[in-house]
Amino acid sequence: MLDQAAGHTDRMQARRAGGDDREVRALEAEHDRDVARDHVDDRGWHEERRDPARAALVELGLGVFDQRQAADARADLDVGTTLKSKILTNPKFKVNADNPTTAFTRYMTVMPSVIPNVYCRQAIFYAANKAELVQAFGGTTSGVVAGSMTPPTIAGHSASANMYDSGKDNTGDIAKAKAALVKCGQPDGFATKVAYSTPSQIAPKVFASLQTALARVGIKVTETTSASSSYYSTFIGSPTNIVNQGIGIAMAAWGADFPTGYGFWNSIANGADIVPTGNTNYPSLNDPVINKILDAAPNGKSTDADFRKLDDQVMKDAVYLP
Repeated sequence: MLDQAAGHTDRMQARRAGGDDREVRALEAEHDRDVARDHVDDRGWHEERRDPARAALVELGLGVFDQRQAADARADLDVGTTLKSKILTNPKFKVNADNPTTAFTRYMTVMPSVIPNVYCRQAIFYAANKAELVQAFGGTTSGVVAGSMTPPTIAGHSASANMYDSGKDNTGDIAKAKAALVKCGQPDGFATKVAYSTPSQIAPKVFASLQTALARVGIKVTETTSASSSYYSTFIGSPTNIVNQGIGIAMAAWGADFPTGYGFWNSIANGADIVPTGNTNYPSLNDPVINKILDAAPNGKSTDADFRKLDDQVMKDAVYLP
């Protein structure tokens, strides 16, 4: 839902010991415990689940902080709300802070298994108020609005891509959302659930923003939560549980350690990678156009243009709202 703006003079990012500075893109306000274990690899590798020792290491270039403040920094992506406030308000800390552009995207997964009509899913895309979502995630130091899933630095990225235009002010296109609802046979809207992990400082604010925005067109959402320890493995990581729980929308994020189109997309979009638990292709996307490009990529047969086509197809399927 957002790109983090690049080239900021005041940069704020804790660097993981592995040395990869990931883009703080769509909704990338990592001052939130619910994203401490968001995905950062091309094979569904979760920091906490697969390499807890590595995830625990922090390399901070933020000046002098006491131990409690350092613990507030995200080991992999960003800093906590308390520490961020200290950085922004203290010139001594601010001058040493970092806020780079890396290959990371924050998004809402809109589940076809629960919301099967593509026009109903498109209505959610059009109605979302991305301007307010930026604020819910901590403002422009946490990210900027994204029009498509592929982040800068990844093959297929286009700064002008914006299939579901949310208006000049990014508050949503109500007319297009209502028109999509008519096409999906739900002119008065529908009800569904939004999932996020706990504990979280930010996710409840994001949920409230989305709830208010969607209510403008009659889409009523209620929250459903899971502890972060199981959220990605058996809550939204289980296609069966998604259906059983009626989860229509789920908050998530993704960044590839291997910064290629294949590295970014394969685990979240290849139909061959759908598994019963620990699934990172949350919408169970199984599109032949997408699969063909990803299957050809390891042999060097997929070009930048192919990954641009892939991104467009993902957006046409209306399963990932960046």
